[in-house]
Amino acid sequence: MNYEPATRQKYKMRAKYIIIRRIVYFCRCMIEFKVNGDYIPLIQLLKAADLVQTGGEAQIVVTEGEVKYNGHVDYRKRLKVKAGDTVEFRGETIRVI
Repeated sequence: MNYEPATRQKYKMRAKYIIIRRIVYFCRCMIEFKVNGDYIPLIQLLKAADLVQTGGEAQIVVTEGEVKYNGHVDYRKRLKVKAGDTVEFRGETIRVI
Protein backbone atom coordinates (compact mmCIF):
# COMPACT_ATOMS: atom_id res chain seq x y z
CA MET A 1 0.00 0.00 0.00
CA ASN A 2 1.11 3.53 -0.69
CA TYR A 3 0.92 5.92 2.21
CA GLU A 4 1.96 9.55 1.95
CA PRO A 5 3.85 10.96 4.91
CA ALA A 6 1.98 13.63 6.86
CA THR A 7 4.63 16.23 6.04
CA ARG A 8 4.47 15.80 2.26
CA GLN A 9 3.01 18.83 0.54
CA LYS A 10 1.50 19.16 -2.90
CA TYR A 11 1.84 22.58 -4.47
CA LYS A 12 -0.48 23.92 -7.09
CA MET A 13 -0.24 27.31 -8.76
CA ARG A 14 -3.31 29.14 -9.98
CA ALA A 15 -3.10 32.72 -11.27
CA LYS A 16 -2.07 34.79 -8.25
CA TYR A 17 -2.94 32.24 -5.58
CA ILE A 18 -0.90 29.44 -4.01
CA ILE A 19 -2.68 26.31 -2.84
CA ILE A 20 -0.91 23.97 -0.40
CA ARG A 21 -2.54 20.62 0.36
CA ARG A 22 -1.61 18.87 3.59
CA ILE A 23 -2.78 15.59 5.01
CA VAL A 24 -3.80 16.20 8.60
CA TYR A 25 -4.89 13.59 11.20
CA PHE A 26 -6.88 10.61 9.98
CA CYS A 27 -6.44 11.45 6.28
CA ARG A 28 -8.46 14.66 6.50
CA CYS A 29 -7.15 17.04 3.94
CA MET A 30 -6.59 20.68 4.83
CA ILE A 31 -5.94 23.14 2.07
CA GLU A 32 -3.94 26.25 2.90
CA PHE A 33 -4.88 28.97 0.44
CA LYS A 34 -2.73 32.07 0.23
CA VAL A 35 -4.48 35.14 -1.09
CA ASN A 36 -2.35 38.07 -2.22
CA GLY A 37 -5.07 40.74 -2.08
CA ASP A 38 -7.37 41.70 0.76
CA TYR A 39 -9.97 38.99 0.08
CA ILE A 40 -11.37 36.46 -2.38
CA PRO A 41 -15.09 35.85 -3.02
CA LEU A 42 -16.33 32.52 -1.65
CA ILE A 43 -17.39 31.22 -5.08
CA GLN A 44 -13.97 31.96 -6.57
CA LEU A 45 -12.28 30.27 -3.61
CA LEU A 46 -14.23 27.05 -4.19
CA LYS A 47 -13.31 27.10 -7.89
CA ALA A 48 -9.63 27.93 -7.29
CA ALA A 49 -9.31 25.11 -4.74
CA ASP A 50 -10.77 22.65 -7.32
CA LEU A 51 -13.65 21.68 -5.07
CA VAL A 52 -16.24 22.51 -7.74
CA GLN A 53 -16.08 22.45 -11.54
CA THR A 54 -17.86 25.71 -12.42
CA GLY A 55 -19.04 28.95 -10.89
CA GLY A 56 -22.63 27.84 -11.35
CA GLU A 57 -21.99 24.72 -9.31
CA ALA A 58 -20.31 26.87 -6.64
CA GLN A 59 -23.38 29.13 -6.44
CA ILE A 60 -25.69 26.14 -6.08
CA VAL A 61 -23.72 24.50 -3.25
CA VAL A 62 -23.54 27.82 -1.37
CA THR A 63 -27.28 28.51 -1.68
CA GLU A 64 -28.06 24.90 -0.66
CA GLY A 65 -26.14 25.43 2.60
CA GLU A 66 -23.35 22.92 1.93
CA VAL A 67 -20.57 25.38 2.79
CA LYS A 68 -19.50 26.39 6.30
CA TYR A 69 -17.68 29.66 6.88
CA ASN A 70 -15.78 29.86 10.18
CA GLY A 71 -17.85 26.95 11.55
CA HIS A 72 -21.29 28.27 10.55
CA VAL A 73 -23.39 27.60 7.46
CA ASP A 74 -23.35 30.69 5.25
CA TYR A 75 -25.59 31.30 2.23
CA ARG A 76 -23.87 34.44 0.86
CA LYS A 77 -22.41 33.87 -2.62
CA ARG A 78 -20.36 37.06 -2.69
CA LEU A 79 -18.93 36.56 0.79
CA LYS A 80 -15.47 38.11 1.12
CA VAL A 81 -13.12 35.46 2.55
CA LYS A 82 -10.07 37.05 4.20
CA ALA A 83 -6.84 35.78 5.74
CA GLY A 84 -7.46 33.80 8.93
CA ASP A 85 -10.87 32.48 7.82
CA THR A 86 -11.73 28.81 7.32
CA VAL A 87 -14.17 27.31 4.83
CA GLU A 88 -15.46 23.72 5.05
CA PHE A 89 -17.03 21.90 2.12
CA ARG A 90 -17.64 18.16 1.59
CA GLY A 91 -15.07 17.06 4.17
CA GLU A 92 -12.39 19.46 2.92
CA THR A 93 -11.19 22.35 5.04
CA ILE A 94 -9.68 25.45 3.44
CA ARG A 95 -7.66 27.75 5.67
CA VAL A 96 -6.96 31.15 4.09
CA ILE A 97 -3.54 32.55 4.91
